[in-house]
Amino acid sequence: MQLLKRITTSLYIIIVVALAFVKGYNSWFMITLWALLALFGTVYIIKCGKLFRWNNSITQKSTSDHPSPLTGNGQGRGLMGFLLHLSFLIILSGAMVTHLTQKKGTIHLRQGEPMAYFLDEDEKIFRLNYSLQLDSFKVVYEENGRVPKDYVSYITVLPSGNHSMASGDAGGGIEKIANTQQSHEVISMNNILRIGNSRYYQSSYDEDLRGAILIINRDPWGIPITYCGYVLMVLSFIMIILRRTDRRVVLGSLCMAMVIAWLFSLKEYNQPVLNTWLLPVHVSLIVTSYVMLFLAVWKRQLLHVAIGFLAMGIFIGAYWANISWGTYWSWDPKEVWALITMMVYAAPLHASSLPCFRNPRFYRAYMLIAFLCVLMTYFGVNYLLGGMHSYGA
Repeated sequence: MQLLKRITTSLYIIIVVALAFVKGYNSWFMITLWALLALFGTVYIIKCGKLFRWNNSITQKSTSDHPSPLTGNGQGRGLMGFLLHLSFLIILSGAMVTHLTQKKGTIHLRQGEPMAYFLDEDEKIFRLNYSLQLDSFKVVYEENGRVPKDYVSYITVLPSGNHSMASGDAGGGIEKIANTQQSHEVISMNNILRIGNSRYYQSSYDEDLRGAILIINRDPWGIPITYCGYVLMVLSFIMIILRRTDRRVVLGSLCMAMVIAWLFSLKEYNQPVLNTWLLPVHVSLIVTSYVMLFLAVWKRQLLHVAIGFLAMGIFIGAYWANISWGTYWSWDPKEVWALITMMVYAAPLHASSLPCFRNPRFYRAYMLIAFLCVLMTYFGVNYLLGGMHSYGA
């Protein structure tokens, strides 16, 4: 049992370190590490019997002062901890399905010219069983006439036979959509076009404003599986927070988040992708979690609220990215460091399995050092690593 515990803990640490220093996030090395962590973690949980012995007196005695969300001090808490860990396995499964089955590419439209082909990420040509025609493209400006508010493509979907998408060299097709009807559609930032299992996103445009570049993404299985995992994770955290945290703390955290969301909603942004209600919700949850993580150095109970808010903020961000950038997770530096922060701070929640966190001095020292991850995520990424989230720079 101790060997299994050491292997699981070692894999967890290796993944955190690899996320910080290794760039090949989609490499088989990283995929293998995630798969091994999921495997050994599941076996360790089952071997410990923590899934079935919620009311075991030994478990209750050992976790009465420092309960973890997995074991808890009662049946309900143990079940919520199990659901929380199950959600992580579902998310990893969805990510693997996306990695193996997703088809993504770009399609360049010129005004008045029907296009029935797109290039995938390997620059292979795939044919659609319908055509897309750009009727017009428009940059919508704010009232001052200088700051872009949105980029809008007016599209006509034209039926062109009932053949499947196919690449002569790649073999096989992507999908078949029968009886595609002609329709007029609008694609803009945060407003995607869905045709069958394919989704189209506004990506770029030509300088003469007579052309638009769209991202096409087909991921019919990975996205639903991952979203189910995210929803289960958020619900599990909510239940754990409500049962483990003082109501006044929860209310105070919600009030802080609402104030931050209100402040961010007052500002207009130069980047059209930021002009959405998702921005204040996403940022308010993340910022509130960072404040709670700092305060949790002295009040351990706040850790559940902090990580719960961070998890919800990541979920909202993933949903927003999916409708803006065409993918719910792109391994952007800000995303990676938010994940690192969550994983680093999740360790103290497992005080029953990691006795070192029962020592108040070790816990406080660890929490202070861990806050460097927050600083890196919030400030360091913007100025050191860049990426799609570097608006603050």
